[in-house]
Amino acid sequence: MNLTDHDQKNNKYVMYCRKSTDESNKQVQSLATQWRMLTDFVKDNDLDCSYFFQEAKSAMDENNRPDFNKMVELITEGKVDSILVSHLDRLSRNRVEIGRLIQLYQKGKLREIRTPYRRYNTSYDIFSMDFEFMVSAQYSDRLSMRVKEGNQSKVLKGEFPGVAKIGYLNRDRKIVPDPLTAPFIKYAFEIFSQGGVSLRILSETLYDRGLRTRNGKKLHVSGVERVLKAPFYVGKFYFNGVLYKGSHTPLVSEELFCKVQEMFKDRSKPRPSFHFETFPYRGYLKCEVCGCAITATRKKDHNYYFCTNRRNRCDQHKTYMREEYIDVVINKFFEHISFDKEMADKSLEIYVSKLQSEVSVAEDNEKKIKNQVSLLTEKKEILVDLLLNKNIDKKLYESRASKIDTEIKELERGLIRKNIENVESVRNYVGTIKNTGISIKEMLECGDTEVRKDLLSSLCWNLSIRDGEIASVQYKMPWKLFENVSKSREIDKWLFIGEQVRTAILV
Repeated sequence: MNLTDHDQKNNKYVMYCRKSTDESNKQVQSLATQWRMLTDFVKDNDLDCSYFFQEAKSAMDENNRPDFNKMVELITEGKVDSILVSHLDRLSRNRVEIGRLIQLYQKGKLREIRTPYRRYNTSYDIFSMDFEFMVSAQYSDRLSMRVKEGNQSKVLKGEFPGVAKIGYLNRDRKIVPDPLTAPFIKYAFEIFSQGGVSLRILSETLYDRGLRTRNGKKLHVSGVERVLKAPFYVGKFYFNGVLYKGSHTPLVSEELFCKVQEMFKDRSKPRPSFHFETFPYRGYLKCEVCGCAITATRKKDHNYYFCTNRRNRCDQHKTYMREEYIDVVINKFFEHISFDKEMADKSLEIYVSKLQSEVSVAEDNEKKIKNQVSLLTEKKEILVDLLLNKNIDKKLYESRASKIDTEIKELERGLIRKNIENVESVRNYVGTIKNTGISIKEMLECGDTEVRKDLLSSLCWNLSIRDGEIASVQYKMPWKLFENVSKSREIDKWLFIGEQVRTAILV
């Protein structure tokens, strides 16, 4: 097929820009540069171009680029018949997709592939293009091989070829202990090795002490289990199924790590089943005097609670408290944390309104700054093009690029991220807390055993009892924030607590 100039003017183009995230060649044009160059080319040559695609995807593997597939569909359906691209290697680097394009040309669906420097629309052009595609595919194969070889060399030297696990940081191409999170990892191994602590309780404890993931979230039960089973923390790591000795500093000893693994083995062994009476307060009550757990037993159709006195130095174990008495004591104690409905409703309405306004202002500010940063980035890309084309010298380039970098940093400092999914998610979360707080007294007085157990589980870790009265309580978040506010009539105090609750759910 050989197109005349008249035929070529009737071509219907689709413009395609691509930059791979894994390309090591930093001189590959950015998406912004490709887009600017091609749109200018369309305008200067009066081309009929109605479809535009750009994506940041690797072309090494087939079916990895949604926009490329859409472009092929447009050609197959006859909506376009020509492709405009900055360079041929932007189209593909794998043989399967190369074959699809050549097949479309042979069927007459694809009339031309065009770059600002050359047209491919004859059989000879396609042969030449096929050769260039093969060079691109060979480059990708070699790049993949070099990456694999590089990773293998790293692991043989004890270097973990990936992102550091929680408790460590990637710094200067090395993995080093994170001074903020490493102590939590050590603590987790030490506590779990002592036994008697579930993964759920350990997850909650680590969160309350301040451990957060890189995304600012809680390390959940599954995450805690992965940490405790990972040989990474004893200075080893798996790569392609093989265990290697790492060069990074271990956070725990071999002895402690092995002890924790034995704990997991013991947990997995089947245990005989026994019938237990249901005691709603067992597991939550402690003796204030000796610190031992308060357990329960059933006698004469009644549940009784008493101190276990495991340390043999407490006289509180002589006092047996009926469950009905504990009900009254707990109901009375938790009255002070049940919310004033009027103040809770009013403060929630004011807080959400304030939050909506605050987030709206922050989003507008962020949008303006991002637009300014984008414009500066484009200016820097133009400087790169000028340098590559030798239109400016290196000294002038470095001076202007440095000035642009300084301006970008100053702008980015002004970005205030609210780190909230949306206002509605905050409203729902705080609203749930409000409704629970208003209903605490009713749930304790009227709820069945399971309701009371669930409520206590969400409110606190444990209650300490002395002489038949609650001496102290360890509240969970966010309830410990409301301990001195729940009955307050001061709206500012409620709004301040709302802000603290919001901090607890930052994402």
